[in-house]
Amino acid sequence: MQDVFNYLNQIREFLEQIDNITDNQMTILVGDLQNIEEENSALELIEDMVNCKDELISDLTQVEEYFQREYDKHRETLIKNNKINVLKGQVQHILQLKEEIARKEHKNMLIMQKNSNKRIDRVIISPSSNQVVEAYKKQQRKS
Repeated sequence: MQDVFNYLNQIREFLEQIDNITDNQMTILVGDLQNIEEENSALELIEDMVNCKDELISDLTQVEEYFQREYDKHRETLIKNNKINVLKGQVQHILQLKEEIARKEHKNMLIMQKNSNKRIDRVIISPSSNQVVEAYKKQQRKS
């Protein structure tokens, strides 16, 4: 029965790590990047963080499955020993953590979209050399 609580602690620890990484991503996203090299470096760092979170989420999912099996096995004992309320409290905390992470992830996505739109506004597409030559020829004919 103690395994149920141990798994909940592991789940909470994984979520706290994911939450910290998400906060760090936000810090990078709102940072004042001065040039393309800094932007590229920041994007690479964010990508590394995403990969790390993917691994944590994979481990988290596995532990959640273990928790569910143990809970199903010991549910009646938890109820009889009045431990179910303690369990509910811990599960509630975990659900709140998940909601907070989802909110932060959504906010990060919005920041990334805003940053992408800023970059698009800064992109200047130069005309091809053929277009420059044609424009020059037209200008010469007018003169």
